[in-house]
Amino acid sequence: MEPGLYVVATPIGNLKDITLRALDVLKSADFILCEDTRRTKQLLKSHGVEQKKLVSFHKFNEKRKSDFVLDRIKEGKIGALVSDSGTPAISDPGAFIVEKCLREGIRVYPVPGPSSLCAGVSCSGIEGGFIFLGFLGKKKRDLEKLMNLKKEVNLPIVFFESPNRIIRTFERFSESNYNGFFIVWREMTKIYEEVIMGTAGQVLNKLKEKNKVKGEFLVVLK
Repeated sequence: MEPGLYVVATPIGNLKDITLRALDVLKSADFILCEDTRRTKQLLKSHGVEQKKLVSFHKFNEKRKSDFVLDRIKEGKIGALVSDSGTPAISDPGAFIVEKCLREGIRVYPVPGPSSLCAGVSCSGIEGGFIFLGFLGKKKRDLEKLMNLKKEVNLPIVFFESPNRIIRTFERFSESNYNGFFIVWREMTKIYEEVIMGTAGQVLNKLKEKNKVKGEFLVVLK
């Protein structure tokens, strides 16, 4: 393997959803940048990969540690970047160090694999383009911007939402009498994976049936 930064996609739930190439890169890397070292240790252990030097690297320390990463790679080392799950730098930490490497002329290698965005879109019957917004903003006007955007472009819109805000988001959709069809994915590829489909009101009613809303959500607005 050539020196550089390898952006490695890891499972979003089911630990078997990892590519052979990703395992090879993790075995060969001189250091692994992790959003949470505990999560990465669990992944490596489950696949019998020697636990190399794991470096805590997340949105709160990435600027401070970026020089360390650049220096190591310039010395001829192989660095791997992983997030807690899925593909790094897609609404997860990673974009900052990738940009730094590119500006320094350091090669960045994609190691594709699991992505909740791609997985959800592929099972939502979307043909052609769509718009991905990452995590939806917390304010009501962010939702209003989304609805206005949907009218302007007439394309499916996809976004992430947290368990703490998912009910409020659909309350706002419902209060706005927004006429749209939603596909909501919860805990994708995990034991309690669930898909909820329907209007804003129908999705809201399903969510409120639960004693406690848990898990990460991918929302597709068709």
